[in-house]
Amino acid sequence: MTFKKQQLPVVTNWQHWGMGDYTCALEPGTNNTMGQTAAKKEKTLIYLKPGKSMEFGLRFNILTEAKEISDFMKSGG
Repeated sequence: MTFKKQQLPVVTNWQHWGMGDYTCALEPGTNNTMGQTAAKKEKTLIYLKPGKSMEFGLRFNILTEAKEISDFMKSGG
């Protein structure tokens, strides 16, 4: 996954364990996980006025071949 750090400066890594389940995610975002109150205090919360929008670019490179995956793992990921 690649993206512009200026657009999405924070990446959150989260996990969830449940009975027979395990979920892991890397989630790019505009603020940390401390919530809106903290972002307001830090003056980093992004407000969008009604009718306004923002665009963010994300690119995903999916490895499907064994050699691709092996080469990626050997390169340090």
